[in-house]
Amino acid sequence: MKNTVAAVAGSLLLGLLTLGSSAYAASVCYQLPFGNPNLSDGWGSTCCGRTNPHRGVDFPQPKNTPIPAVADGVVRRNEYNGCLGNALVIEHADGMFSGYAHLVGGSPLPIGAVVKRGDTIGHVGSTGTCTTGPHLHLTMSPGVDGFKSGTTVDPYAYIQGHLTCCQASAEVCDGQDNDCDGQVDEDDVCDVARLLTSPVLYAPPRTSDLVGDGRADICGRSSAGLECHLATDAGFDEGSVLVPLAEASGWGDVTNHATLRMGDIDGDGRADLCARGDAGVACWTSEKTPLGTPVTGPAWSDASGWREPRYFTTLRLVDIDGDGKDDLCARAAKGIICHLSTGTGFGPEIAGPAWSDANGFTFARYYGTLLTGDVNGDGKGDLCARGGAGIGCVLSDGKGFPESISGPAWSDASGWSHSMYYGSMLLGDVNGDGKADLCARGGGGIGCVLSDGKGFPESISGPAWSDASGWSHSMYYG
Repeated sequence: MKNTVAAVAGSLLLGLLTLGSSAYAASVCYQLPFGNPNLSDGWGSTCCGRTNPHRGVDFPQPKNTPIPAVADGVVRRNEYNGCLGNALVIEHADGMFSGYAHLVGGSPLPIGAVVKRGDTIGHVGSTGTCTTGPHLHLTMSPGVDGFKSGTTVDPYAYIQGHLTCCQASAEVCDGQDNDCDGQVDEDDVCDVARLLTSPVLYAPPRTSDLVGDGRADICGRSSAGLECHLATDAGFDEGSVLVPLAEASGWGDVTNHATLRMGDIDGDGRADLCARGDAGVACWTSEKTPLGTPVTGPAWSDASGWREPRYFTTLRLVDIDGDGKDDLCARAAKGIICHLSTGTGFGPEIAGPAWSDANGFTFARYYGTLLTGDVNGDGKGDLCARGGAGIGCVLSDGKGFPESISGPAWSDASGWSHSMYYGSMLLGDVNGDGKADLCARGGGGIGCVLSDGKGFPESISGPAWSDASGWSHSMYYG
């Protein structure tokens, strides 16, 4: 990509370098100073008796014509040079330096002055010994002194390749460089997007039977709130809004609506609802009417940091003490914390495993794998998650998680940091022995490891839903 032209004049080496545009360079928006570049004697030219290649591009203009800055930047040089006359150098955010020579007088801008694209930085002149009339001699260089020595790039080509601005915004998962840093979809944005848009995949309803008739009912959040339709012999009823989780009251915020969880927190066989609002967790139990009784949950509020995806997406309903009532667990900065349900509220905090920020669980490839199930078959809900070295599980005794067991080595080093693999992890009782087993999709297809209550010693193969057969696409693996 590099093309170098050099000539020696005395002891001076002039390096001329052509650079292509890059995603990072696009983070700075340039403009040509004038519309009449003299390309017949352009950058690299040795025409007209030159002994060295031309280091820049000239723009003939009448004396005292205002000169605009070619891009936003900061003044780094303002000096007089024997050949170039009055000269100014501006540093830009992409690491390049624009040089302006032969100014009619010294620029009034001091070193360190901040300029915007189009600001007047001086006026056209013909100062210095290397000029034949009023014009701007423009250089672009990766070095601050490139205007007079060292390497330069073709300023006309460089600016033409950077006329389209990158308007910096928060990085999102869309295949674009939204934050103008030269990287596409970095910093977990696609992994987080999956968690925000598909909570039913990693935190499915424990039950959706709102009236305890043995039928699974259907609920979904509309702009007016949580709308539910009860199952009937003929299908589903016309439905109604049971909980006013409306857009107007803030539930259009993904940090809230992505936390909707259904389970049975009072153990009456009817489905209840919990979700995290700005002020903390709120629940609604189904007693005389479906989801008609409000219950206050833990104060996992925005003010205390819970609007971060690494925390709110980990909210789970799971019966960790085996009393038939679903309890609340989630990952805080210090690790997993749980609150036992009393049926009408929640008890004090119980500490779980130290899957903490300090221990590296700030990445979606780890906190996004939090699974619940009864791994040892004792009727109490246990927890599993993937760390950098593989799967780890902790077993509940109803008051905490004192025992740890190791799962399969689905590690970062073996490729499991990719969501097409870790995003398929599930706990379920594959062999019907009352213990939750672990399954996931690897590059070659589905594989499961069977729990014996103390580990996962036996492996079995499932369907060949492999990368080669197209299952690496998110529309298939989840």
